[in-house]
Amino acid sequence: MPGTRFGTRHGPVDPAPPWRIQAELKIAPQIVIINYAAIVGILVLTAVLAFGLGGREVAAQILSSAYDKAGDAKDQAKGDLQTGKDRAQQVDQARNRA
Repeated sequence: MPGTRFGTRHGPVDPAPPWRIQAELKIAPQIVIINYAAIVGILVLTAVLAFGLGGREVAAQILSSAYDKAGDAKDQAKGDLQTGKDRAQQVDQARNRA
């Protein structure tokens, strides 16, 4: 009985490194690189879609808040403009009296 299912009688069988297996099976390195890039791309796309679809409500709240703040700023600007006009009229009236 020279060996067992899990190795030899003297110890476990050392697995061949992936580059030796690739060379023995005559797999081109370009194919491995393309497959690796495709897998990474799919993982990134999956993460982007999950974040985008899961964060829709949060994005809607952020945009709504920004829209409300812009409306408040617009109202503030109108009020400031009116205050400036009123003060200019007061200064003009004071100059005309003097």
